[in-house]
Amino acid sequence: MQIKNPLRAGLALIAIGLAMSGCYTIPPPQTPTVNWTHELAKQVPVLGNSILAAPVVTNSKEPIMLKIGGMLDKTRFTVDTDLLMKKMRTHLVNNGSGRIVVFNSDADVDEFCRERKRKKMHEAFKDQLRYLAGKIVKSAMFKGRNVQIAVMPPDVSAHLKGINADGFVALLRDEIVALSSGNITFLPSDKAGDANYLLRGNFTAVSMTDEVANGGKEPNADMNLRIMFVEPSTGESCFEVSLAARKKLFDPSLDATLILSGELNVITRETPSMTEDYVRMGFNVVDPDTSIHKWEGACEISATNLKSILYQ
Repeated sequence: MQIKNPLRAGLALIAIGLAMSGCYTIPPPQTPTVNWTHELAKQVPVLGNSILAAPVVTNSKEPIMLKIGGMLDKTRFTVDTDLLMKKMRTHLVNNGSGRIVVFNSDADVDEFCRERKRKKMHEAFKDQLRYLAGKIVKSAMFKGRNVQIAVMPPDVSAHLKGINADGFVALLRDEIVALSSGNITFLPSDKAGDANYLLRGNFTAVSMTDEVANGGKEPNADMNLRIMFVEPSTGESCFEVSLAARKKLFDPSLDATLILSGELNVITRETPSMTEDYVRMGFNVVDPDTSIHKWEGACEISATNLKSILYQ
């Protein structure tokens, strides 16, 4: 028999010799590396539909106020859990027919919403101060009289951090001057001896904890403002008005009726020839008031990776 390609034949004989000597490994075809994020994402709509069909959703007379929590990854794989939770959120919102309302979890959007709330609260507080100034000007003690009032430094509760108390009093003073048509004038505190009355402000916190926001730069508590007009000679309060100034910026998601969270787990089974992984993706819906699980669902995905076999 004539050998057409001696070089190829020689290489084949060398390979056979190495294999028989136990120095050569013949690997079988390997299964591709599993993209767990992609595979798990395929199951999100199935579990999302199960949530929408759950009695806790279908029997609710009001839209469900849902807070999306995180997904705990207990596997050894790289899984984009944030993407999986976002896909679930998108599915519930787009397919819930208005039955589920999801709170925002984007940090930039949340800061924008908080800034809008601050602006609205500031405008509302100015309206309250204007109403308060009207009550003062129309009171029998000041109506139709030319009165000089000395503004004393306001007292601020120790539980209110970073509050601009002087600014609040200045706003009230400006409103009183504008509404009184100049009949009421204000003096600095060092001219208290020339004043008919002393204006004292007292800021108290509703809560008894040091609540601050924005790294301690601004107060974050409900507070009350009490304004007193005091007779200088006797120190007695002649007229008092109070105002509930709501300053606490509550997290809207605290009103959530349900919380959705998830968890990834893996079970691995090894044999001499293969490794088989079972990844379980579970979601659960919890009542935040009772910690009772209202719904729970999961799916499992398996993948087999064949190991290289050593022939000796």
